[in-house]
Amino acid sequence: MYSQYRRGDKPTGAYMENRRPYPSFDSEQYIHETIMYLISILQDVRSMELSKLATELCKRGNTKPLKKVASGDSVEERVLAFIWQHPSLFSVKDRDISLRPMSEDIDEKIESTLDSRLTEFLIFRCNQYGPCQIPISKLMGNLQQAAYDIKSYFHNDYGRFYNFLRKKSSVFTLLDNETVALKHVFDQAQAQRRPLLKCDEYYLDNRVLERTNLVRNYHDSHPIIDYILNTKDVVAVDCEGVNLGAPNGYITLIQLAFVEDLPPNFTDQDVANSIRIYLFDVQHDERLAALSLRKILAAKHITKIFQGCSSDAGALYNHYKIVLHSVFDTVIAHRQLHEGTKSDLYYLYEFYVGEVTNRMKKDIKKKYISNPELWTTRPLTELLTYYAAFDVYALIRIYFKLKSLIDEKTYESIYNSSNGSSFGAIRRYLPFAATMLYARGCSDEEVAAETGISIPCEEDYKYYYEYPETSESSEKKDDKKNPYNIAWPAPAIKNPHGDGSHRSFVEPNLNGFGHVQNKHHHRNPNRTNYQHNYYKNDRSQRPTSTRQQPRNDSQQRSNRFQNQYQPRPRQYQNQQKWYYHNQSAEDGGASKISHNQY
Repeated sequence: MYSQYRRGDKPTGAYMENRRPYPSFDSEQYIHETIMYLISILQDVRSMELSKLATELCKRGNTKPLKKVASGDSVEERVLAFIWQHPSLFSVKDRDISLRPMSEDIDEKIESTLDSRLTEFLIFRCNQYGPCQIPISKLMGNLQQAAYDIKSYFHNDYGRFYNFLRKKSSVFTLLDNETVALKHVFDQAQAQRRPLLKCDEYYLDNRVLERTNLVRNYHDSHPIIDYILNTKDVVAVDCEGVNLGAPNGYITLIQLAFVEDLPPNFTDQDVANSIRIYLFDVQHDERLAALSLRKILAAKHITKIFQGCSSDAGALYNHYKIVLHSVFDTVIAHRQLHEGTKSDLYYLYEFYVGEVTNRMKKDIKKKYISNPELWTTRPLTELLTYYAAFDVYALIRIYFKLKSLIDEKTYESIYNSSNGSSFGAIRRYLPFAATMLYARGCSDEEVAAETGISIPCEEDYKYYYEYPETSESSEKKDDKKNPYNIAWPAPAIKNPHGDGSHRSFVEPNLNGFGHVQNKHHHRNPNRTNYQHNYYKNDRSQRPTSTRQQPRNDSQQRSNRFQNQYQPRPRQYQNQQKWYYHNQSAEDGGASKISHNQY
């Protein structure tokens, strides 16, 4: 109904009376509905694993309100915190959730488990902070989202809470009157002879920093690229940038990691000690991606390990026309092995490698949300360098762990799914005609024959395999011979209806419609034929400036059209409405428009 009003008008009358008010969040109602939904799931089964229960809850719909009633870094942790708030209904044992049977002495049973439930809750909250020392006051603040009997047990008494932690010396270690840590975390730090960090500090693994090298110059990358191409078959890849996956996003840093020669019966520690990491500063020198890394990313004999490859694959193709080949996605692999569980990088690293990570990645993401151009910071800080290097360091270790757990058939299935996901991300940046043909199930050859648009393959990069001898200031040569002009146009045929004076060319016809790419004019699809043909017969009468003062109604109308319908940039050409824009010499350059709705 609101569409009947013009933009800027305020609806009044019957519309405002019948307008549906915005729903407000009712926490009590949401808690009640969530409890009933969980009961409906668990009443037919004896027990359910936490990850599967979280998956079932996600199928219900929006889970954002769950953050307000039960905090946690993931849906699983929020579901677990929510279940702990209702001990009379649910019981938790080794991450298995079940309904508590109703009985007359249920209150006595719940009271008898208060001590163990309180200890488990505090351990759960300490693990969320990571391997560090935690202020007791901050840990005590988490009791606000605990069960009612746990909250009322301490009555907001700091001394009583401190005494409880002191009695549980087998679980907690009091460092002083204000900080506490889990006992096994403190013992591990003592064994490694390193100080226990505070919860707002980060532990930077020297194994990662010592093996990290920053490459900022194109010519410095030659020996590295040649070494990888000739000796390696597995490389971990990750990209950092601004709004990756979006049309306006761009890459500023590309990370690579590989392992040196491993013994026949290597262990995970052998892999960790033989990793080498390179950070390529694409923002400083774009030739690093356009020319050097293109060879590795497009090579079919090198397996590229990604963590969620879709956004990186789309960004690489959108800006550098790089098509990834031989992709292995750890997210797809983990979901095939463990359906319904978390799949973020730090969780996979802890799950497969078994080493505890810190909360640095989450905090960096918070900084990225507040500052989307965080990865344009130069020079890179030590924290950003470690963050970027650790991603590929973790990926290469996760890959070798995963590979030892799957058979050849499963590996092939993951490999095919990963490459399909990478290619699906590239389709979003293709012209509309090619995208629709791929959606219908057409092959690459059929799409190329119908539209003249083809996805670059490894053979198409032969023009880039030789390092350029010219300098950056030299004049550009032919498109394919010039290694700097990487965004060559898609194949097209000349417009048979044009005389060549306007250098118009049209893409091959697709079911009776096409789209003209004209260097002098891009027709606005929202423009009516009357508006388009306003100066059709005499284009010299078109106003030369929109700033001149109109002298009459006719000129005022023409200025409005001129100001509103400017030539469209290239990114607006691929619309769902397609046109022929034929310019011939017979009618003195007049335009003939034939509109076809797709």
